[in-house]
Amino acid sequence: CSRVPAMPPYGVVVVGPPGAGKSTLCAGLARYLELLRRPCAVVNLDPGCEGPHRTPCHVDVRNVCRVEDVMRSEQLGPNGALTYCVRLLRDSKWLVGRIEQLRQSSSDDDDDDD
Repeated sequence: CSRVPAMPPYGVVVVGPPGAGKSTLCAGLARYLELLRRPCAVVNLDPGCEGPHRTPCHVDVRNVCRVEDVMRSEQLGPNGALTYCVRLLRDSKWLVGRIEQLRQSSSDDDDDDD
């Protein structure tokens, strides 16, 4: 029996102002993919996001850098703190490592289906 090669990972980036429906869209898309039995991971790339997410995040950059914390510790305004967080994440291997862990666990799950 030949094995079908795994599909390459795809991503969707959702941007918009507060209240535009980004969380609602992500929750709906994640649910749709779940119903199709397709692997899906929600990644929050906004270190300034406030409050809980409507859909659970598999990777959340706020675990590494939060705008509100940087504003206090570095005595920066919101824009400076956001820039600080983005640079920190850009220079860090944390995000790439977390996504690689997700890919690995997804391929391990695929192996279990054999």
